This record gives sequence, structure tokens and C-alpha cells, in this order.
Amino acid sequence: MRRNLKFLSLIIILLTLNILILFFRIEKQNNMPKLFYGKIIPEISFYNTNGKIIPFKKFNFLYFTSLQSSKDIRIAKFLNILYQKYSNSGLQIIGILDLDKYSTQKFIEEERLSFPFINYKNNPSINKIFGQLSHTIILLDDSNTIRFITSFFTQNDIRQLVEKFIEGRISYPPLNKLEYLKEGDVYPTFRVKNLKNGNLGYFPRNNNTLAIVLTGRCPDCILEKFRTFIPLIEKLLPYSNEEDKEIVLIFSSKFLEKDIRKMYRNVNLEILLANGSIPGIEDPYNSIYYFNTDIVIIDLNRENIISYINSLDNFIKYMKRKKW
Repeated sequence: MRRNLKFLSLIIILLTLNILILFFRIEKQNNMPKLFYGKIIPEISFYNTNGKIIPFKKFNFLYFTSLQSSKDIRIAKFLNILYQKYSNSGLQIIGILDLDKYSTQKFIEEERLSFPFINYKNNPSINKIFGQLSHTIILLDDSNTIRFITSFFTQNDIRQLVEKFIEGRISYPPLNKLEYLKEGDVYPTFRVKNLKNGNLGYFPRNNNTLAIVLTGRCPDCILEKFRTFIPLIEKLLPYSNEEDKEIVLIFSSKFLEKDIRKMYRNVNLEILLANGSIPGIEDPYNSIYYFNTDIVIIDLNRENIISYINSLDNFIKYMKRKKW
């Protein structure tokens, strides 16, 4: 009998605790700021990691993130591209982190981001106005009115949103004229970062080059099985030596620099990270990849003319037919 009473008392205590926890959660939710389209937020000053006020512009893009996933970091890098393109046209982008000042500054420097970041600790009024948001974008105009807010978005959504408000239009790729490249075409140049020395530059550079492109179809898949790619890459060495080709590894901008450094720490090849979409591989407007493969081979001569562009598997078959 006593044992049953003790058990019943324990159940009552647990139920009471659960009810109290639920009550406090509901109370906290009720006290959270209500954010919606058309709401005018109070005047607020944003301070960067150096304590300086960040000026508002015609359109102000707030990106709330905890940087806990590679997707969050890729979004930040994509926002940086938009900032560089539109900052002189009235666009301000502000990243809002829940990291400390040191971690925030370290992230900015490592990823070479040019738009300003702030953290909650330096800006206590942010919590009061916006609450604790994560992976959320808010677009404010110069009257502090919310013009757009969402927690579900892609890079393409962000691009179209910025184009709509800054340029007054949205660009779409013509479906019947995708930027396919073929043998005999001159390969267009694009911006890259050399991960061996940290220098920014362009590719191609009028060399006999065999480019191994790791596409952005599934960066996490490549990270998981990258060890299996090394023997395949080594099969290209006889061809490159005979043809006097320089082998270059090019990673899609969807990869994170720190992940690449872990993967190919001991690989004695030039390693480049694309700064934007890779021509002929990735569509610049949508998440479209022209080759249904993780690795694409591009064979170029000194005039940057393509002599081969296809998957790694098909290139190895091509080499066998040529008896390399």
C-alpha cells in the first residue's frame, strides 16, 4: 500500500513539473516579438564587432544564423557575392550571429566576407525586437518596414528577392539555351581562389590544363567518399605527363574551404575554389548541373579551347580507347 502511494506521489510530481514546463514555454512564446510583413520595427542601431554603427540603406537584408551547418556558411558566402554586386545600389546586408565577438571576427576573416556581422551580446536590443532567431532572413526598407521574412529559403530565393527590390526585375535562364559547352569552344574565365597560397585569380590561364572539377551536386557525398577519388585521379597522371598537361583540382563554390583543406591536405596538386558558378558545369541562376556526375574533366589547350568535357568515368574510358 505504501509502495503504491509513493509511486502515485512520484507520478503527480512528474505531471506537475511537465505542466509547469509547458506553462513557461507558452509564456515565453507569448512574450516573443511578433514579426510579420508590413510591421514597422522600432528605430535600432546595429553595432559591428568593432563597436561601430552599421548604417542602414534603402534595402537592408538581415541574416540571422548560428552557423551550425555547412548550408548556413554557404548562404553567408553567397550573400557576400550579392553584397559585392549591389552594395553600391542601396543594398545593406547584416549577418546576425549568436557567437561571441572573437568567434564572429574569426569567421569573417577565414571566409573573407566583406559585409558586416554583429552578435547578440554587442546588441542587446536585438533580442527585444527580434527575439532569438536562427536561419531566418528579414528584408527591411529604409522606413524600417518588414518587406519580407522567412526561415525557408534557397540561394536562388535570395537572389531573386534582391533582384526584385534592387533592379525591379527577376532574371531567369532561357530554358532552351542553357550554357552548355562542347569540344572546340573557348572556355570562359571565372574567379577562383588558390588554396595553396591564398591568392585570388582567374581560371583558365592559357596553359595546357587537365581540370578535375568537383561539382556542387552533393558536396557532402564527395566529402564522405573522397578517398575513393584519389586512385581515379592517379589514373590521369600518364595522360597528363605524356601530353604535358598541368592537373588542377577545382572545387565548386558549394564546398567550404576548411573541408577542402582536410580532404586534400597531402595531395600535391594545385587546388582552386570557385568564387561563383563554374561555366559549363553549374547554371548561374538555378541549382542545375549540366552533368549527372560528381566529377567532370575539362581538357584545355594553351588557347583555352576545350578538347574534352565530360565525366571522369567517361574520360578514363576515352583514355583507354586512346591507349594511354
